Amino acid sequence: MTVPAQPKIYHIAHVDRLASVVADNSLLCDGEIQRRAPPGTTIGMSTIKQRRLNELVLNSRPGLHVGDCVRSTFVRAR
Repeated sequence: MTVPAQPKIYHIAHVDRLASVVADNSLLCDGEIQRRAPPGTTIGMSTIKQRRLNELVLNSRPGLHVGDCVRSTFVRAR
């Protein structure tokens, strides 16, 4: 499998969470969302989220769970 030179990456959030995404100027990983418990609707399957937070780890970073990773800055469209 080849990796595209400029892959498109999407993040899905409920509309009632958009204000906090803009205010933070970043997307937060599921682990940080769970720690902060911000107001708004959580979308996605809870079983998948729990597996990403508690079971799946990165091969390149043993001990780091997939659910604790996210790109740290949000790029706004102009």
